[in-house]
Amino acid sequence: PQLLTGCYHEFRMSHENHLRGCLWSPDGQCLLTNSDDNILRNFHLADIYEASQTDVEMMPQMRMSAGETVYDMSWYPFASLEEPSTLCFLATSRDHPIHLWDAHLGRVRCTYRAYNQLDELAAAHSIAFTPDGTKIFSGYKKTIRIFDAGRPGRDCDELNTEGAAKKEKKGRKKEGGVQEKKNKKKKDIPPPP
Repeated sequence: PQLLTGCYHEFRMSHENHLRGCLWSPDGQCLLTNSDDNILRNFHLADIYEASQTDVEMMPQMRMSAGETVYDMSWYPFASLEEPSTLCFLATSRDHPIHLWDAHLGRVRCTYRAYNQLDELAAAHSIAFTPDGTKIFSGYKKTIRIFDAGRPGRDCDELNTEGAAKKEKKGRKKEGGVQEKKNKKKKDIPPPP
């Protein structure tokens, strides 16, 4: 392995600005990062590959402010630097809806909003596109919501994960209780002569 480049100055702009995550684009031409300063950065790596010098520092092509702590990011499965209309990604952050960002222009294309039982905006903890890019799976507290990628807004299907967990716990308790009773009964039965 050989070090080709680094990104030192960009992340030293503010004190204790640590990198929190990075994702390669599906075509391998871009690197998406988020850090403690709540800035999403898109680096185009084609410039680095073509440069003959190894001491060239990476600089982001685009900086996008997420506003709050970024929880998760996901590239569109067919994102390509060669086709700017496909160069987009999802990001979810605290107290914000899911945003579909245009990584070429650096702006939000659309949002997907989920609301809790009090009709308050809920932030997703995790997000992912389906492999064909038509659906967005998003994880919330005790719920998975599935958005149609072609229909931004608040319409989504919901899968409650709390009920399944409760049933599983009840089943375990019941099985444990039954097992304990069987063991006690076996102890009460005298051994055969």
